[in-house]
Amino acid sequence: MVVTRKHLVRDFQRLGLKRGDAVLVHSALSAIGQVQGGADTVIDALLDVIGSEGTLLMPALSAKVFDVKNSHTWTGTIPEVFRQRKGVLRSFHPTHSVTACGARAGELTTGHLECPTACGEGTPYVKLMDTGGKILLIGVDQDRNTALHTLEDIADAPYLSTYSAQYLDPETGKMKTLTMKRFPGPHRDFIGLDHLFREAGVMQIGKVGRAVCRLIDAAGMRVVGLRALRADPAAALCSNPNCTDCVMQRAKIKRHRLSREDFQLSAVSDAAGHGL
Repeated sequence: MVVTRKHLVRDFQRLGLKRGDAVLVHSALSAIGQVQGGADTVIDALLDVIGSEGTLLMPALSAKVFDVKNSHTWTGTIPEVFRQRKGVLRSFHPTHSVTACGARAGELTTGHLECPTACGEGTPYVKLMDTGGKILLIGVDQDRNTALHTLEDIADAPYLSTYSAQYLDPETGKMKTLTMKRFPGPHRDFIGLDHLFREAGVMQIGKVGRAVCRLIDAAGMRVVGLRALRADPAAALCSNPNCTDCVMQRAKIKRHRLSREDFQLSAVSDAAGHGL
């Protein structure tokens, strides 16, 4: 069966996407099936549903030296086609940029470079959570949900690191370096959080074409995810003993916990005085 723009509009609406929504979309075009018109048809259908009052956003993550006008995104065919559309804005950030068009595109994408972290306060990801936005996963799982890195950032996960990336200054053409705190990576097991969002009622699951899709309330996801991370700092890590990334990150959590316990024990000892 060929999936048309009309089919996509119907399926997005059934899933719960509405006129006026601001929605950040992660996607796999191949998961939808044979789409008449390809990526452009999916983008047009999304814009049909949210209307002129809505805002469509997509991840535009990139590697190497960032050029805001020319750097391709490795996040999929639909985001790359969207990036090149006339009128689409791109947040200026060398690793975690976001593209957007619609009523709030400028508001959501501005100021990204000045943020101290890639996904935290002041970034498009937090702005979306603060203003009633949604996240739509089309044929991909939670491991592609970039905004979950925002929760790690807000929770100040002990395994996050400092990272530097290069970009071209659009005014001078010179290469510059941005150093970011609380940088995400390498491996995660965000799929393990999926059931929490479903059980809390902040995520709806349905099909668009042949693709299993998840429509998530961004603010609700933040509440549920932060609760999990604060109860267990390793909640987003896998438990595979052969995963060197997560073994290393769990070690960082233990070191952080021990450093706090050392401080508390020292404080107790000092307070006890010589009589101890």
